[in-house]
Amino acid sequence: MTARIRMKPRFSGYCERARSQLNWTPRLDLVQGLGLTVDWYKAFQRGQDLRQVSLEQLELVLDGAVTNGTSQAHRNHLAARLPQPTRSD
Repeated sequence: MTARIRMKPRFSGYCERARSQLNWTPRLDLVQGLGLTVDWYKAFQRGQDLRQVSLEQLELVLDGAVTNGTSQAHRNHLAARLPQPTRSD
């Protein structure tokens, strides 16, 4: 017996309803949304100010720095803002 992977997201109906009733379209694709989520959790693990991280991510999305096809630019932008680890020998 072969396991099947469900390709359509469970909540895709919500996006379809928002699209048809509100003329809404997502600004990010799934990979970019997951990337922002992973970045947020990494900031949490480093003890960063999560309000500030969230505001910066929101600003990037609203300014168009994170759009379909430009997720690498977003990653570069975030990487430049992160504190560099210190070595203790």
